Amino acid sequence: MSSTFSHISRRGFRVLKHSSTYPPKLIRNSSIQSTQFDLHQELTTRPSNIIYDYLSPTPSHLLNISLADILPESCHPPSFTSLNLSLPLARPEHIVNSARPLLPQAHHLVYFSPQIPGSALLPDGTDPLQSPGPPFVRRMWAGGSLLFNTSRKHQLLLDNERAACIERITDVTVKGTEGDEKVFVNIERRIGFVHGERTFSNGEERDIDDTRLMQRYQVEDREELGQASVLETRNIVFMRAKPTTIPPSPTPDKIVRGMSALKYRILLNKFLLQ
Repeated sequence: MSSTFSHISRRGFRVLKHSSTYPPKLIRNSSIQSTQFDLHQELTTRPSNIIYDYLSPTPSHLLNISLADILPESCHPPSFTSLNLSLPLARPEHIVNSARPLLPQAHHLVYFSPQIPGSALLPDGTDPLQSPGPPFVRRMWAGGSLLFNTSRKHQLLLDNERAACIERITDVTVKGTEGDEKVFVNIERRIGFVHGERTFSNGEERDIDDTRLMQRYQVEDREELGQASVLETRNIVFMRAKPTTIPPSPTPDKIVRGMSALKYRILLNKFLLQ
């Protein structure tokens, strides 16, 4: 297995990539091809999952505190210092000359959690939104990438504004041999503002609906950010359950035989004569 990690800067975007390459090649047989077709058809046609969140500074600030003793000062966000651990203010737009803090890069990971009840989680505690389902019940991280928009107008702010993460499955690949298949599921997550375009209903001002929100962040090239603040890709591999191993039968206890009186005297005499 080989893995790579790189930091690339291009076209005003900052890219963090991590990928892993696994040796198994796609096996060209009818069973694998059938599994590939069925899973690709089923998973890539699932509706996009839109996760809304309000970008309060609290989760980001708590993450900074958690990492304060691990990361050097040079890696701390500009708005954070370990000498002052008080929660910063989320300054509203109507305050003139207010310096509203930006969401630090990669801090989106502590926002946009799956919003499903515990009863809907899989036995391993994960959500079923990208799972191909049984018999592929084990999951493992296989790679991913992060692309950040450095344009000021598209960056997320910690000002309690509503934001959205649009999550969808873009590709599915089956590798391995029959009975030992590995299902690689590629997931795309586009994160951006909800505000900026309003609709009115019954005299009330509301944010745009899900359909128009997805249209705003939809792009032709999957590697392009468009208006999104963050473009994250995840590659998760799903596998069959590990076979149940039969525990080895216990080794019978050794039988300790008693020593005859004659043998005991002979050994004792040898010891005393030394």
